[in-house]
Amino acid sequence: MQCGEIVRTPKLIHYDKANHVLIMEDVGHLPSLKEWMQPEVNRTMAQTIGQALGNYLACIHNITQQDKRLLAEFGGNETAKQLSSKLYFGTLAERAARLGHTDSFIAEAAKVGEDEVLHSHDVLTLGDF
Repeated sequence: MQCGEIVRTPKLIHYDKANHVLIMEDVGHLPSLKEWMQPEVNRTMAQTIGQALGNYLACIHNITQQDKRLLAEFGGNETAKQLSSKLYFGTLAERAARLGHTDSFIAEAAKVGEDEVLHSHDVLTLGDF
């Protein structure tokens, strides 16, 4: 199932499970999201990118909610979950404070996010890969 055109995974060309070989399309050099979203990007383009990314992630969540085999295949990656929870949420309040944002809800939201990454089993989440 394809989840999007603007944001998508590279197309699979060949997978050889016995020899652990995966051949995927070469999409060439693509800028990171940070590089792509520079000040000169107009608001309409930024909204298009944001909506496409949100739709892609929603599609991945929906697929794994319906396909428990796929969820089980990726969902047990505890090392990735630990790393992602600490990287994205464990330091969020500290990083926000350095930018002058010290509201208590930031630390509370970070704790909720960290907990969801570590304990969510309904759909693939940040860190399952």
